[in-house]
Amino acid sequence: MNVSICFESSKPCLFDQIVFNNTKLTKKPCKWQTGFKNSNFSLFSWKSSVGINPSQSLTVVEIRKLEEILGIAPFLLDSPCQRYSWPYSPPINGWRSDCSQEIRNLPSLLSNMNCYIDQSCTAVQCCIDVNELGKSLEIGVEIDPCDFRLTVRIEKLSFDVTLYDYVWGSQKVLDLYGVMQISFLIENLYEEKLYLISLNASTNFDARSEPVYSVIIENNLLPKAACDWTSDFYIANFSLTDWLEMKHYTIVDSLPSNILYQLYEETNIGHYFLDDKCSRSNSSWSKDCGMNMTLMELPAEVSCYITDTCTGIQCCVMNTLLQQTFEISFLLDSCNSRISIGIEKIQYNSTLLDFQWGAHYSFSLQGIVRVEYSIEDLYTERYYLVNMRIRFCYESTEYQCDEKYTILQNMKLPKQQCDWRSGFSTPGFSLENWYHQHSMAPGSQLQDWMISELLNDLGISIYLNVKQCSRHSSPFYPSNLGWNKGCTNSINLPQLPEPTTCYLDTSCTRVECCVDVDFIPYSFHTYMNIDPCKQIITVGTERFHRNISFSDYQWGKQEELWLAGVLRLSFEIDDFNGESKYLVSLNMSVCFENNKSCHVSTQILSNTWLTKALCAWDNSYYISNFSLTNWLDKENMSLPLPDYGQLLLFEDTGIAPYLQDDQCGEDTSKFKHSIFTNACPLNVSGKDLIEIPCHLSALCSGIECCVHSNKLNRDFHTIVLIDPCSFVVTVGIEDFVYNTSITEFSF
Repeated sequence: MNVSICFESSKPCLFDQIVFNNTKLTKKPCKWQTGFKNSNFSLFSWKSSVGINPSQSLTVVEIRKLEEILGIAPFLLDSPCQRYSWPYSPPINGWRSDCSQEIRNLPSLLSNMNCYIDQSCTAVQCCIDVNELGKSLEIGVEIDPCDFRLTVRIEKLSFDVTLYDYVWGSQKVLDLYGVMQISFLIENLYEEKLYLISLNASTNFDARSEPVYSVIIENNLLPKAACDWTSDFYIANFSLTDWLEMKHYTIVDSLPSNILYQLYEETNIGHYFLDDKCSRSNSSWSKDCGMNMTLMELPAEVSCYITDTCTGIQCCVMNTLLQQTFEISFLLDSCNSRISIGIEKIQYNSTLLDFQWGAHYSFSLQGIVRVEYSIEDLYTERYYLVNMRIRFCYESTEYQCDEKYTILQNMKLPKQQCDWRSGFSTPGFSLENWYHQHSMAPGSQLQDWMISELLNDLGISIYLNVKQCSRHSSPFYPSNLGWNKGCTNSINLPQLPEPTTCYLDTSCTRVECCVDVDFIPYSFHTYMNIDPCKQIITVGTERFHRNISFSDYQWGKQEELWLAGVLRLSFEIDDFNGESKYLVSLNMSVCFENNKSCHVSTQILSNTWLTKALCAWDNSYYISNFSLTNWLDKENMSLPLPDYGQLLLFEDTGIAPYLQDDQCGEDTSKFKHSIFTNACPLNVSGKDLIEIPCHLSALCSGIECCVHSNKLNRDFHTIVLIDPCSFVVTVGIEDFVYNTSITEFSF
């Protein structure tokens, strides 16, 4: 901005002063609720003052004068909305919806309004007849869960805010100079992936009277859209080169501030910058993780920090072109099966329950700042194998990005030890208090929106199955004394009280239960499976589960699995090899109070004998039609395998849970190269030189061998042992061991 005083057209100005030179000015915050421009305005009085009968309708000219006096004229749409045209028609109870999901319990609208829900399911707009103005006015509320923005408007008057600092659950009011008011309240049911919204509207032409609201939405649930976090640029087909050309600017050293601010605004990344910018440390890595890690050297522009969980990474990256540091976070939660990624203010949170291990994923800030990653779950080793890089991209048509920073490359991140007795998500949660907060008597039946809010508050929504179990359908029905038996063996099962029904399947060692919680109403699915063939114990509630290999379980010890303190399983298993049976106790509880007894507590099994299934010893490949050559091609590896590749191969082929920590070749007292060692005190003829080292046990009826695989660069321990005193035959490869009674063995 320049100010000049000039008296000659062909000569320099007498006075020429630069006031602003590409100066950034802060906007003054605007009031959402202003009220009438004239605090004493009354339509009745105004009509009387200009000689119009108060009961008479206004002419077009008089309406124009009224709109000017009220101050609303500049904000009215050029073409008023039409209730009987698209998108409001044809309506059902005043509503038309393009949402692919059913939005239940929408109120029937008054005869003077029609409303529309668009295909995003979180944008509502209404066309309301205002007789005093002889036209209809349009209002709208749009929540964008992917762009983290809330837009509220009355005609042309629109407010657009980010959701980062939004106070969920607070009543908000927007008015158009008192004439049209909308009142709304939004709750973010994050775990449920829903918004709980109430919306009311009012028209008023008397500044001294309180607005009378009409209900549009009342405690209705709007489903959030699934976001495509790999989405491209905010500007379609964006090219920084073309954009700068349009601004008549070419990069020399760096972009001037005025060009930078326009770039931030037009690419829509400026809204997401943190107020407190991160600062890089002098060293490339710092960590609070106590585990030893071999970390790659980071570029000079990047500093990263590993949290005390050892699976959380926070980085600060300096971008010289954008003249900004960017804070980027990457967190894996192995105990709650979650992943969280952040770029400045924008956050992505999801579950690992449906995660495709080994696949390549991307999360971006408007296509410019990108986090690309892949994760392998080394479940047995209790590691995540992670690749992660950060990229800055400015051209949508070019595959390569200008700046690429590799943060993790085939890095093993150790999983933390889990507390399987984790309490309520809200410490000290009390269902009784929750009812009181909602002005309801404890135990009252909950409406749909209340159920969603409760499950969200409990923090269990993300783990629930899409379809509830039913005690009145397969596999729980028909039942007798609370049980449906698929197992044909004679098993003494305890009687189960209402509201629980369980099923013992044909394997005789898998139990699943369905329990009803009447006041929600909701039915929860729990299960326990003891697999004697794969030698693994699985316990779970809904989608949340825990796997324990036989080699890691201490027989006879009580273990737990709690889902956010609500659904609780405790179990104890003893293994009786000679009997080919398990002795099992299993308790299930459903709890809603921190310091009170549980709502449901049922002893499912109480020192119950479960018969083991017979196992096929000649199992086929864990991966159907497995080929090492094909696997190497898929993983882009070759022999000899790197350490991480060896771990990944063992995990993928399903043998990792059975591998012993110490390889047999390290036991030189038993296994010597091409030598048969003998600990049998009897005179047994044997070979001094053999192809693989073997050892005859002191029992004289058992032999162990140590087989080395050159391709896999590993030793494998094998054993065949016949114990005539215990009447047990043992056959094993590493920790994959079968014990069977001699009486059941076919000689």
